[in-house]
Amino acid sequence: MSAPQSTLPPAATTRRQPAAPCRNCGDPTVGNYCPVCGQRKLEVRVSLRQMLLEVLDDQLALNSALPRTLVALLFRPGFLTREYVNGRIVRYIPPLRLYLVTSVIFFLLLSFKSNGIDLKQDVAAAKERAAAADTTAAAAADTAALTALADSVMPKHVTLRTGKPWTGVQVTTNMDSAAVESGGWLKIDKVDLGIPQLNQVVEARLQALGELPPSEALRRVGSSFVDHVPQAMFVLLPLFAGMLKLLYMRRKRFYVEHFVFALHAHAFTFLIFTLLLLMPAALSPLSTALSLWLPLYYFLAMKRFYAQGVVKTSMKYMALGVGYTSALALGMITTVLAVLLLG
Repeated sequence: MSAPQSTLPPAATTRRQPAAPCRNCGDPTVGNYCPVCGQRKLEVRVSLRQMLLEVLDDQLALNSALPRTLVALLFRPGFLTREYVNGRIVRYIPPLRLYLVTSVIFFLLLSFKSNGIDLKQDVAAAKERAAAADTTAAAAADTAALTALADSVMPKHVTLRTGKPWTGVQVTTNMDSAAVESGGWLKIDKVDLGIPQLNQVVEARLQALGELPPSEALRRVGSSFVDHVPQAMFVLLPLFAGMLKLLYMRRKRFYVEHFVFALHAHAFTFLIFTLLLLMPAALSPLSTALSLWLPLYYFLAMKRFYAQGVVKTSMKYMALGVGYTSALALGMITTVLAVLLLG
């Protein structure tokens, strides 16, 4: 009996020993796994390079499953979910692993981008250029650039209100240079979340942020927000699947089928956002195309997987959009409160 062909890179195939007896129970059957105890037949004394190659193959399916999955995910809406439900699983990256990998890559990249924001350094550099300018016109141009930079990050006067008219968080920001230099750029108008202890914590956090330079406060809030968003998105996954279950109740599908659809849909979204973050400015038409493809993809995926007409799919698409957008907004507000509470 010949050993099965492996799709691993050549350097990693030496780890497998399909013809050797199982080292755990001694069963002599040929194969990559022991049919008695299930242990994988591997040579454990190998180089680090060989071990890493096999780990990458196991976790990311670096054989034909990776390109096959990515092509289907990007250009064939609803196809991967239909394949999974029909039992064709091994040829593609599993849905949960695909979601986790795409989300980790996106949020890791987003974290790098957010931590790269440093308004304080940019403002200082602009001031130095203005001071060193040889002509009045050059100095005026740099001053205008400095003002535009501050306005692009945060308007000079902003009031944030959340919750009902008599509750919530109300703050006013003043980005005038005098207010920034005096540390009075953030004014707390009202904090009323219904729980006195919670109000005190949020107000203390806001006061601490107001004592920092705006650039540092923005960096800290942005970094903490990015750290908490992955958890919020993962919590929203079952809700997304639950909405689909309600919308397609008559289709008599199991909840797990809707959940797999949600995993694939969110993995596609993270992949598109990752591409948008990496896209250079010169490729702005392609960025626009990807942004337009995102909502159309969801519609086509629903139509293909649930096999309903354009009219029914459109109605359910709009209902899902309204419901999930509301849940997403609530999730982001909750995440902001978590940032203020937990730092």
